[in-house]
Amino acid sequence: MSEQRKPLVLVVEDDPEIAAIETESLEAEGYTVLTARHGRHALDLLAAAEPAVIVLDLMMPEMDGLAFLREYALRPGRRAPVLAASAFDGYLATALELGAAVALAKPFDLDAFLRQVNALARGAAPDRPAARPIPLDEGQRLRAVLELELDRPSPTGALDAFAKRVAAIFDVPVCLVSIVLRDQQYWHAHCGLPDDLALARGTPRDDSFCTHAVVARAALVVLDTRENPFFSSNVLVRERGLRFYAGVPLVSRGGLALGTLCLLDFKPRPFTAFDLELLSVLARRVLAELEWRERHQRPGQPESAFSSLAWLDRELHVLGREAFSQALQVSSLRAAERRQALALAVLAPEPARLGETVAALKAAFPRALAGRLGPALLGVLLPDARRTDALERVRAAAPGVRAHCLDVPHLVGSTEPLLLRAEAELAGPPPRPSLRDVSSGSPAGG
Repeated sequence: MSEQRKPLVLVVEDDPEIAAIETESLEAEGYTVLTARHGRHALDLLAAAEPAVIVLDLMMPEMDGLAFLREYALRPGRRAPVLAASAFDGYLATALELGAAVALAKPFDLDAFLRQVNALARGAAPDRPAARPIPLDEGQRLRAVLELELDRPSPTGALDAFAKRVAAIFDVPVCLVSIVLRDQQYWHAHCGLPDDLALARGTPRDDSFCTHAVVARAALVVLDTRENPFFSSNVLVRERGLRFYAGVPLVSRGGLALGTLCLLDFKPRPFTAFDLELLSVLARRVLAELEWRERHQRPGQPESAFSSLAWLDRELHVLGREAFSQALQVSSLRAAERRQALALAVLAPEPARLGETVAALKAAFPRALAGRLGPALLGVLLPDARRTDALERVRAAAPGVRAHCLDVPHLVGSTEPLLLRAEAELAGPPPRPSLRDVSSGSPAGG
């Protein structure tokens, strides 16, 4: 650490004990620390203070962290990078969507916390390049990478095909299964890369966005890299034109972050909390399958097709039924945490209108998740919507298509009963039998 005093850090935390611990740790690093009790207090202090970094709790009285981020984003002039922290990962996803540079799940390791603050502070001063962040469990993490054979290409092209379908669902040009090695980020599977990067299968770790998600064990979303003070000088931004990044860590059964499932684009783009939940579901599926391969694949045995391909519908570029079911469960938990409404719509278009209907729904509901539940049956999850309003909006988006909506409850177990109920109600009650159906002969009077 330099003897010169470091810049100001604003700690926004309503718990006095946590605020004291963070303040003591930051002051020991040489920072000047200013504290605020809630978001409104922080905004008042920012009228006179110019911190290099803001450490923001998300659950606070009077004005919580999410409300602070919304209002802070509207303020003109330079804005400090924000490190958001919460015990609820659903709030972390929303914080990243609202512009936080880093999200940490509570309780967090103080050394990891300080590394993130140091990196953000250096990012705010471009003449001092950021040091590479290193996880505390780096040795164990690298051993797990080698055991799963993630430091080499996927044995078949199945995982590359999976990445291609994920890219199609999110409508981005590039999707990577990126593994963070000691000195390199290595692309175990990929689609959409320029030829030279595809041939290299990676970049130096110092140029990696993914390493930050691995260190934090939390999703990293950068909506516009050129507007982010930490990443704007990254070589992939300056020389390759990378403008958007969204990555979710691949966390092993032992709790080790090995890499990410990530999306890249060469233009800025929105990315909702629903999008992040879906990417998280797919990331968990990818690593579960890679771990299964390591436990059950016999030496010399050809690798079977990557079964997660069945999760993604090849024809319509939407989720398959199993993936949609898991996304429904995750979304219901997130909605319950945030006390938000969530509606499920099921639609039965004519087979010839399936593609047209999916396109119309995606255009009308950019924040929604769509899935194919059957040969001619679609499901759509609509955030912040109630059943009656959702049904009206769905019918307006897809006129002439049979549709039905349900309010989604807090789902703890299987989602299949809810899906079956929605399908049954869409089909309607069975027709009442006629006299001809119940009589053994002709209708009465015949």
